[in-house]
Amino acid sequence: MRPITLLALVFLFSCKHDAPRLHSYHAKLASLKKQQKREINFQCAIILSPNLKKIDKLKKSTPESDYNEIVSDNIYYIDQATTYLDSVKVKRINMYSNGVLNFRSVSGQTFKMQLDSINWGVILFNGKDKPVSADITDIGDEYKTYMSK
Repeated sequence: MRPITLLALVFLFSCKHDAPRLHSYHAKLASLKKQQKREINFQCAIILSPNLKKIDKLKKSTPESDYNEIVSDNIYYIDQATTYLDSVKVKRINMYSNGVLNFRSVSGQTFKMQLDSINWGVILFNGKDKPVSADITDIGDEYKTYMSK
């Protein structure tokens, strides 16, 4: 069984009360590729989601009701952020939030970002400056402020 399929099943069976929205989220997670590009050298937004190991760790360390709320809230905000990013037509990359991601600016400057401490999130990269981990609850303002530099 592919990891993304297993991840989708974990979400599906752990958050039964939110099935319609989760189904949509699972479809988006299906776009995650096994081989993820680890150097970014163009303007984009990176949508981060936890891998199975992180989901298992979160589930074991969090009471069930809190876990369900964390998952539901993050899925909601990632969905809202994705909708906004689609509306501004920025290139999006979906990937798991693990390992290191390298960014190279147009001037050749490199930035490394450790993803292991993030579960769900959005990283914005304007191609010129150090990438930022955006506040997914206010993605519109974050995008306008950072990407217009």
